[in-house]
Amino acid sequence: SSIINDFPENYGIGHFGLPNSATSERKAKAKQFKAYLLFFDQFLANYLAQLKNLKTLFSADNNTQTYFSKPITDVNGINELYDDFPNLSDNLSNLLKDWEKDSANHDRKTRFLDHILARFAENFSEYAMLSFTLFDETNPTKILENKVKFIEDFCQRPPRKAGYTDEDWLKKSRNHFRKINHAHAFNYCKPSWGEADNRENFNGVIRRIARLIGMPSFEAIEPTSNQSEHIYLVEHPLLLPDENNTLEKWFEICTEPDCTHCRPLDPYSYRVSIVLPGYTNRFSNISFRKYTERLIREELPAHVLARICWVKYDHLILFAEKFKKWLEMKTNACETKDLLAFADAQNELIEVLDKIYTIYPAGVLHNCDNPEEESPIVLGRSTLGSLPTNIE
Repeated sequence: SSIINDFPENYGIGHFGLPNSATSERKAKAKQFKAYLLFFDQFLANYLAQLKNLKTLFSADNNTQTYFSKPITDVNGINELYDDFPNLSDNLSNLLKDWEKDSANHDRKTRFLDHILARFAENFSEYAMLSFTLFDETNPTKILENKVKFIEDFCQRPPRKAGYTDEDWLKKSRNHFRKINHAHAFNYCKPSWGEADNRENFNGVIRRIARLIGMPSFEAIEPTSNQSEHIYLVEHPLLLPDENNTLEKWFEICTEPDCTHCRPLDPYSYRVSIVLPGYTNRFSNISFRKYTERLIREELPAHVLARICWVKYDHLILFAEKFKKWLEMKTNACETKDLLAFADAQNELIEVLDKIYTIYPAGVLHNCDNPEEESPIVLGRSTLGSLPTNIE
């Protein structure tokens, strides 16, 4: 309710207004006073509208509206205080939309999302900085969407089925939260990869890494294009040969006495392989790779050693094909194991893992014939300066 209605009636600005016998000057003064108070009234109405929409402001979605308002209509003679009162609501809505168009709008929405992330001890500051410095990513919408997807994983709840008590649903929600957001293993006995009811069957650490590096989609096991980003994790202990299946092969194991020029003695214990495309726009950048590799090692348990491979396109296609086949055989083995088919799938996957390797972008040397070309001197990741251009 407007504060105008709280003034004593002798002011003549409340619901009863002034008597008909009041002079025109008296009526004009009352109207002026209402217009003066209406300015402060609108501030209070806007403040309360913001409070009413706190849920929207702190929501993990792409709704970037951060300003809310409410037109004041419960004042006697309010239509006489506006030039275009019939369109007051529309005009106010359009004004808010104009305010939301400026670049500061994304900054405000981002601060709300950062507040939510901070409650989970998470942040996207380094990723956002790299996106700007390495790829000139000046559009804040992409960073905002990445934060929203990351927060949505925390906020997901399983469907509440008929017959669930509050206690049952809360317990299932806690387990769901743990599975989605922590290092929960992939369930190899679930249906085949990518089915609609199997979208949540992902290794928890892979989901986290994909979200933290701004990977929009990681559900598809097979590359959809030569620029699509994917991340795969293979747990080496699962590739140990079954003692009942003599057809399964082993990883290559070091047999040299000094073990200085061969693979590790134990390629299974506490080891994983992480395969990513090394040819996409972002993943061909060495600085972004270093950031991703450091993030992977931070997110994995400290005792697990990762072999990280940035592979070329045909190797990724081949790996995805063999990995999918092995997953299908692994799923079938939960019920009945075809020793020959399973051994073929596992052996082919091991052969691919032995074959793939990291690719690097081509390096470019300084052109000495062009003295105007800038030649930075880089030590590690620090630029120390540039070579002089007047060298003879």
